[in-house]
Amino acid sequence: MLARRLSIQSTNAVIHSTLNIDMQRHLEELLENWKNRLSTHNSVAILVVDSMTMQVKAYLGSISLQDKQRFGYVDMVTAIRSPGLTLKPFLYGLALDDGLIHSESLL
Repeated sequence: MLARRLSIQSTNAVIHSTLNIDMQRHLEELLENWKNRLSTHNSVAILVVDSMTMQVKAYLGSISLQDKQRFGYVDMVTAIRSPGLTLKPFLYGLALDDGLIHSESLL
């Protein structure tokens, strides 16, 4: 998915990226192993960015491009989402910091 996006933005035949191929392959394998544990209509996206350089190290827009049930052709990294989904990890982090919940809390 990332290569498709980059090829649209550039007229060069060669696409340069900062992806870490070992990390990329490892995460692809992890997603493939998790695929059968998820509901058939759920998907997953992973974006790994080096916080110091802001370089993308791994980019998985969905579990599988060919999986029509999971809408695998949709790049979930760039898909528009509800603001609540963006805030949720921060709210959980604040609740953990304030002692309102703990790591074993059922939410």
